[in-house]
Amino acid sequence: LLPEDRILAAPRVSELIEASDADVLSRSEQGEMALCEHIVVGAISHDAADSYFERFPRSAVVTRNGRVDLAIAAIAAGATCLILSGGGEPSPYILDRAAASRDTTLMVTSGDTPSTVHAIEGTFGTSPFSGEAKIMRTGELMQDTVPEDILERLLV
Repeated sequence: LLPEDRILAAPRVSELIEASDADVLSRSEQGEMALCEHIVVGAISHDAADSYFERFPRSAVVTRNGRVDLAIAAIAAGATCLILSGGGEPSPYILDRAAASRDTTLMVTSGDTPSTVHAIEGTFGTSPFSGEAKIMRTGELMQDTVPEDILERLLV
């Protein structure tokens, strides 16, 4: 048995788009196939936003559309996707930064932040097992957990 693993449980951006009923405003280089290992809520915090977001690689950041500072910090930190909640047209600053980003897919949904997080949290652990990142991670986990002699017999 392989241990639980964030990459194996991670949904793709496409699944988050569907679950949150979001409209995509700009796509990252990896686009809708990118994996998201964490949900990070852009909440009011005493921490600097960019260092807060940097703690969570491959993240889906959910924040209220009006929080331009948090949205720009999420993009700067390389969030895999940024879901702006509450609907409406995002600030031109957000649109400009997202268009220039190769790491972040930007989307907007009409739901509020708590309902959006609730909608996407069910995609974690139920995502289909496919794609290069999940296959590579399975190989790494097998090397770490399956005895070498058994692994050799399985691969022959």
